Amino acid sequence: MQIKINHINKMEGHAGFMASVLQGDVKSAKLEVKEGVRLIEGILIGRHYKDMPTIAQRICGICPVVHNLTSIKAIEKAMGVEVSEETIQLRKLLEYGQIIHSHALHLFFLSLADFLNIDNDLKMIKKYPQETKMAVKIREYGMEIVKI
Repeated sequence: MQIKINHINKMEGHAGFMASVLQGDVKSAKLEVKEGVRLIEGILIGRHYKDMPTIAQRICGICPVVHNLTSIKAIEKAMGVEVSEETIQLRKLLEYGQIIHSHALHLFFLSLADFLNIDNDLKMIKKYPQETKMAVKIREYGMEIVKI
């Protein structure tokens, strides 16, 4: 039996899934990422290196911190800069804040309705108003870590 899902809903980006099942055993499974080319590199050509992290963080509205830090790390590597352990730890804290923020979005507002057999996120918000408020507070907490 072949299983094919052309588009997986409720995730950032685009992906499909294919699997082959024989007599109840999964013989193969493949996740195909179908994210289009963003061509952000072209926007960065000719720019001052100090502008790159600010531009790169706009690649994605869900995870700007990771794109910002990756750009900074690339600049540091190109210039032979070694950062302190304190800087590494502060960057990890930024990443953890973003993870809390983005995972709360994914769990509470993209996935949970499916697990609760609710076909509409707005119905879930009406049915679980206190939990929705908690989800928003968790996201705010993650963003507060990033701000600090």
